[in-house]
Amino acid sequence: MNKKETKDYSIFIHILFFGIIGFAAFAFFTLGGKKDINTIVKNTEVLYQEKIDNTGKVTLKKAITTNQKIPTFENYKYTYKYNLKVQNSPERIIFKVPIPSDEKEKQYITESKLTPQPTRTYNDGVNNIAEYTINKPHSGIYSIVLEGNAKVRTYDLQTAKSINRNNEKTKNLSRYLQPERLIESNDIVIKNIASRIKGNSQEEIVQKVYEYLQDNFKYEIIPENIGAKRAIELKRGKCSEYSAVMTAILRAKKIPARIVGGNIAQENDIKHNWVEVYYDKYGWVAVDPTDQGVNVNIYHNGKLLKQEKQLSSDKINMKYITSSRNEFTPWSISYSVSQRANGNVSVEEILKIQKL
Repeated sequence: MNKKETKDYSIFIHILFFGIIGFAAFAFFTLGGKKDINTIVKNTEVLYQEKIDNTGKVTLKKAITTNQKIPTFENYKYTYKYNLKVQNSPERIIFKVPIPSDEKEKQYITESKLTPQPTRTYNDGVNNIAEYTINKPHSGIYSIVLEGNAKVRTYDLQTAKSINRNNEKTKNLSRYLQPERLIESNDIVIKNIASRIKGNSQEEIVQKVYEYLQDNFKYEIIPENIGAKRAIELKRGKCSEYSAVMTAILRAKKIPARIVGGNIAQENDIKHNWVEVYYDKYGWVAVDPTDQGVNVNIYHNGKLLKQEKQLSSDKINMKYITSSRNEFTPWSISYSVSQRANGNVSVEEILKIQKL
């Protein structure tokens, strides 16, 4: 009788013991019983590493990139037509337009053609330029057509990391750290904004500047380019203003940045400005501050923890046909006016992008 009772208590004790162990393990992993538990949460194309402290609070550590495939090149045909509408008799017209050119790992141009042939072509240190000089033009329309095929692909930070090499070791970056017209990086307001943006790396600072624009600016078409200082006052603007503000703040943070102009590689006629940032490890990388990110859901234990906008994730909008750098407009025109008549010239631009 005594032996039987002892055996029954033994089974009960074992059940109770393992039950306590199981409950403790459950609490340990679900309630954050240890400071340095790390979990990996998958969300679309990005993995996020979370840190759970002993109160159960979840804090997001930096995003860690997945092993993504390097984006493939796609072929597009572009046609840019410029109609110079001349009234009365200017003495001379000088019209300049940048020519899309090869960019290693990003863009390759084939079958490029200009009609008519330009007066000269040259490189201004960054861009290839076609220049037309028309002496004593008559009233009417002078048409210039630039066409060609572009092989382009997304070249964002993820792509640069996948390739993992700097193919563009620019020797003189000082020009991309200085204030200039419409990029007033020495303005006191811009410098104050820059001082409040903190980060432990170039990548983190660029992300924070992007978030600043998303949180504080409203997209609005403004007829003229007003520059970074005025855009910050208004807290609104189009792609030119978004790009100017981002470039100015990054320069104030001593990170090289520049304006880029061209077209989003889709079948449309949209001109666009965006930004290139120079990363020490990766060279010049495209960053589009004009609300081109995607909303990313951050989950923990199957529940939505928060939603935030992540930069440089939309593979469609991050594919461009690049025409120029350091310019807000893809062309420039100047002309001298005759003493005998008030001559003037206007420019009509017609764009067409076609996927091949």
